[in-house]
Amino acid sequence: MSLVANPGKRTPRVIRFAALTPIPWLNGQGRTTTIVQDPPSEAPDRVRWRVSSAELRGPSTFSDFSGYRRWLAPLTAQPVRVRINGRDHVLGRYDVCTFLGSDRVDCDPGDAAGSDLNLMVRGGAGDMRRLTLAAGEHLGFGASQITIAVVLEGEAVLEGEGPGPSDTVRLGRLDTLVAYPGRPCTLRAAPGPVTLMRMHVGAATASARERR
Repeated sequence: MSLVANPGKRTPRVIRFAALTPIPWLNGQGRTTTIVQDPPSEAPDRVRWRVSSAELRGPSTFSDFSGYRRWLAPLTAQPVRVRINGRDHVLGRYDVCTFLGSDRVDCDPGDAAGSDLNLMVRGGAGDMRRLTLAAGEHLGFGASQITIAVVLEGEAVLEGEGPGPSDTVRLGRLDTLVAYPGRPCTLRAAPGPVTLMRMHVGAATASARERR
C-alpha cells in the first residue's frame, strides 16, 4: 500500500506551526493540532499517516485508532506519565514511546501541562526519533522515503536543489519539513545547534544520505 497519494517527485514542503488551528479529539477529551497528514482532506481515522501535536492539560484517555501504530513524545519540561494497557511509563521531554492505535492509553501530565508530538501510520511502517545537530551540521532528506522533521529547539535552514537565495528557508520551533522520495534537500543547523524530531513514513530503510 502506498503511504502517500500520487507520491511522484513532490517538492519539499515547509509547514508553519503558528498558522495551524487545533481541533477536538475524536473522543472529545482534548484538542490536537494536525501538522500534516495524507490525504490532507480525510478525517483523522481515515488517513494513511498523520503528524500532530496534542494539548496536555489534565488526565485523559487517547482516542481509539485501531489499524494504526502510534508514536508519542512529550514537549513538556516535566515528565509525563503514560499508562499503556495498564502499564505505567514515565516519559521525559522528547522521550519517544510507541504503541498500537487499539491499545488503551491514559495520559496524566500532572504539573507538566503543555503539549506532545505524535505520529500515526496505518499498518505501522514508520519510525520517530530525536536528533541534535551541532551548529553548521547538515542532515539530508528525501532520498528514499517520506521524511518529516519537526524543529524542537533552535533553528534550521532548509537548503534545496537550487543555488539562489529563494531556495533557502529558515525553520523555527515546531515548524515542519516534509520531504518526499526523489527530491533531496538538506537541513543545516544555524546559527546554533538544533534539536529535531525526525520521522520516516513507509517501509524503506533510511539511506546513507539520511544517516548522520
